[in-house]
Amino acid sequence: MNWPKFAKRLLLADGQISEVETTLIRRAVMEDGVVDKEEIEFLVQLKREATSVHPLFDELLFDILTQAVLADEVVTDAAADWLRRQIFADGEASAAERAFVARLRTKTPRGGVRFDRLCDEVMRIQRPDERG
Repeated sequence: MNWPKFAKRLLLADGQISEVETTLIRRAVMEDGVVDKEEIEFLVQLKREATSVHPLFDELLFDILTQAVLADEVVTDAAADWLRRQIFADGEASAAERAFVARLRTKTPRGGVRFDRLCDEVMRIQRPDERG
C-alpha cells in the first residue's frame, strides 16, 4: 500500500484540511522529532491540492519550512532552489507563501544570491484571484 497516497486521500476527502486534521498531521509528522524533506514535500503537496487549509496548517507548514531551509541563519543557494520548487510547484505564490517568504527574509540577515532572487520574485507575483 502507498501510505502517503492513502493518507492524502483521507485527509483531502472533503478538499479541506481542518484544525482537527492539522492536529493529527502535526502529531504524526513530529512524532519522531525529525521532519525530513519527504515529509515536508508531502505537506506542501497537501496544501497545494486542498481547496482550503486551516490557518494552523499554514503555521505548521511554514514553521517546518523555516527550520528546513535555515542553516546557520543563512538560506543557502541549494535550500533556496528547493524552496523555489516547493513554492512554485503550482506556478503561483499565494498570499500565505508571500508572507512566509517575507518572514523568512527578516530571520535571515545574510541570504545567498538565489534566496534574494527568490524573495524578489515571490513578492512581485500575485495570484489572479488576489488582484483587485
